[in-house]
Amino acid sequence: MKSIKEIIQRVQSCQRNFDLDHRIPQEHQDYIIECATLMPTRYARPHYNITVITDPEHTRFMYNEVAVDLSDEIDTEGKPLPNGQTNEIGNFVPNVDFEGKVCCYKRNGQTNAPLLLVFGVTEEFQVGGSQPSHRRKDVMQSLMLGSAGAAMAAVELGYYTGFCRCFKEDVLSKFLIEHTDCTKPDPRLLLGIGMPHPGGFSRGVSVLDGKAVYKADEMGKAPIPVHRYK
Repeated sequence: MKSIKEIIQRVQSCQRNFDLDHRIPQEHQDYIIECATLMPTRYARPHYNITVITDPEHTRFMYNEVAVDLSDEIDTEGKPLPNGQTNEIGNFVPNVDFEGKVCCYKRNGQTNAPLLLVFGVTEEFQVGGSQPSHRRKDVMQSLMLGSAGAAMAAVELGYYTGFCRCFKEDVLSKFLIEHTDCTKPDPRLLLGIGMPHPGGFSRGVSVLDGKAVYKADEMGKAPIPVHRYK
């Protein structure tokens, strides 16, 4: 059985490609959701909700149409910013694919997963909701704890995971209204879960229809400062 440290180390790196034929059984889905919702929230308040997406057509839509936020890598005219990098694939700017086209939307392959969880803010804790405004500051800490619980539970079961925060919130909200019973969604985070693509691609490679379309650099452990009491 994996230690907590080993589980966290697998969660740390984003899995950007999945075996879409390896479906996740319902009992595993239930366990992952239960672990997420067991994580603490302040005064046990329901700050967030979870939407479960398993339809391959819908997760492909998420990859192609939702997780396509380019704002941090191209300017308002659609031109690449001067932020080139070098990795094992070669020299390219992060928002240029292997064919030299500006389309860094292909980077978020973690959303095209056998199991995709959408974490959002419950209506009562949204701006204008029934809860006092000062309680909204607790929402993101609860959501992040819950998503971490889901990711660690998934790894415990043998799966790989990838978080995604870059997506079109308006397009995703419209999708959730059309396909779920959520009437006022406020999505904040996506979590893809599954087994790696059988093609032997590294974790950072996004794959579409069996072809590598994007390669992300491995960032490693964040340099988090730790201060100790004197």
